[in-house]
Amino acid sequence: RGRAGGCGESDREGVSVPAEAETSELELGLRPEVAVRGSVKSETGTPVAGASVFASSVDGGSSSATASETGNYELRGLPAGALDLSFDAPGFISASRQVDSTATVRVDVILKRSLSLHGDVVSDGKPVQFAMVEALLADPPFHTRAGTANGRFTLEGLVPGRYQVTAS
Repeated sequence: RGRAGGCGESDREGVSVPAEAETSELELGLRPEVAVRGSVKSETGTPVAGASVFASSVDGGSSSATASETGNYELRGLPAGALDLSFDAPGFISASRQVDSTATVRVDVILKRSLSLHGDVVSDGKPVQFAMVEALLADPPFHTRAGTANGRFTLEGLVPGRYQVTAS
C-alpha cells in the first residue's frame, strides 16, 4: 500500500516474493488528488451551516462534506479532472457546479431560498384527510408531493414557475 502527499492510495494484492530472492521490486502508481474548498451562503450573504456538499468524478471517485457554522466546506481525496458538485440544504433550492481541476480549487456557492405552497384539501366544505397533493412544473422539470393531515398540506422546495397542482 502506498500514499504520498497530494496523491491517492494505491493497493496491489497478490504480490509474491520468492523465498530465494534477496530483494524484489514493486512499482505502485499513485494518482494525483485534489481538494475542493469553498463556502455556501444564502442570497443575503448569510452562511448556510449544515449544507450538504457532494462531489463525484467520472471514474467513480466521490467525497462529501457538511458546511460548517461559517458556511465553509472542504472535500478531499478527489481525483484530478472533471468533477460534478452538488449543494443541498433544507429550505433552499439545490445547486450544482461542474469543475475541471488538476489542482486544489475553490468553489463558492450562493443558494436561493426555496418556495413553499400551503393549502387545504376539502370536499363539501370539510377537510379531506390522507389526500395526496402533487405539484408538477414542466420547465425546468420539477415534481413534488405531500400528504395531508386534517386536510392541510405543504409543498416545499419549489422553484419559481407555473405549476399544475392536483389532489387525490
